[in-house]
Amino acid sequence: MSERIILHSKRKKVPIGQMRNRITLQTRDLNAPDFEGSNHTENLKNVTTVFAEVETLTAGTSIFADVNLTEPTTHLFKIRHFPKIFDMSMIKWGDNNYKIIKIIDLNDFHEFVFVYTKFLGTKTFLANT
Repeated sequence: MSERIILHSKRKKVPIGQMRNRITLQTRDLNAPDFEGSNHTENLKNVTTVFAEVETLTAGTSIFADVNLTEPTTHLFKIRHFPKIFDMSMIKWGDNNYKIIKIIDLNDFHEFVFVYTKFLGTKTFLANT
C-alpha cells in the first residue's frame, strides 16, 4: 500500500485587526506645458480608499530599482490585494504623500500585497524630474 503525500502551500497572512489605517491610492498624470510655458503640471487622482497596516522601515532600507539605481524606502504598507494596484503611483495617508517604489504580491492567491514607499511629506512629485 503506497502512502499519499499532500503538500499544502503556506499562506503568509496579515491579520485583519492590524489593518486599521485608512489610505488613499492615487494615480499621477503629467500634462505638457502650455505653448509659452516650460513647466509640466501634474494631477493626482484619488482612485480608492483602503485599510492598511503601516510599518516604518529602518533608515537605509533600499530597493533595487529597474534602472539600476537604489532609492531609499521609508514605509511599508500592507494591504489586501487590489486589482489595479500596479497602476498606482502615490499613497496619501493623512496629510502626507508617499511615492510607491515597489509592489510585491505575496503569493499566487492574490490576497495581500506589500507596498514599499518613500515618504514625501506634504509635497508631491516634482513634475520636471
